[in-house]
Amino acid sequence: MSNAEKKANWKIFLVALAVTLLSLFLSLLVTYIVTHILHGYMNHTSVVIATIVPTVVAGPVTWFVESYRQKANDALARLQVLKDELEHQANHDTLTGILNRRSFIAGVADKTDGVLISIDVDHFKRINDTYGHAAGDMALVQITQAISNAVRESDLFARLGGEEFAVFANDASYENAKDLAERIRLSVNAVDFSPEEGVHHELSVSIGSAFGSESKDFDAMVALADQRLYYAKENGRNRAIFPDVGDLKQVA
Repeated sequence: MSNAEKKANWKIFLVALAVTLLSLFLSLLVTYIVTHILHGYMNHTSVVIATIVPTVVAGPVTWFVESYRQKANDALARLQVLKDELEHQANHDTLTGILNRRSFIAGVADKTDGVLISIDVDHFKRINDTYGHAAGDMALVQITQAISNAVRESDLFARLGGEEFAVFANDASYENAKDLAERIRLSVNAVDFSPEEGVHHELSVSIGSAFGSESKDFDAMVALADQRLYYAKENGRNRAIFPDVGDLKQVA
């Protein structure tokens, strides 16, 4: 029996004892009043009955009720833990532990005052084909950690699927957003990824961006960020593409 179970049983015992003593006191008090009204005195038989009945009934009944209540509370606690775990699984990527696509979109769909940074791992298929999918998963986990170290605490960071990631930096200025993207890129470059013993494989990401000030809604931001991401891929990879600051304007 665990310490928690011992503590729970001890608590149940104390409650049952308290209820029994209270029932015994009330039983004797009521018996005393009734017998004095009817007979003018309290006989031996009345005392025995008033003592035995609450002692035999109150203790076991209280123990049963408290035990059942404790089990019900434990069951509710386990259900709450399970609910929390299911909610976490529904909102987070299983492999990396960060937000998944659904929760990321839900978190930023109504926000356009910020910057969306789309990230794609360069030559990821080559890792899977050369070293296997387990190595690919390991690369994704290490890349996730690298990006997590680069983003701000207030930023939303998610794995959208496969080797695609996204960061939403709310209220980030143009220069802050460029600095953030560069930190992400360099942080991934610095990952010590060894898919096999004695083998080092360099990792890199291509990055596209879009600002709320140039997008009428979140879907438009995604389209712009993806467009710039593809441009980064087509122009050598391992780079971040941003619009010219002079091109940013408020969209009506």
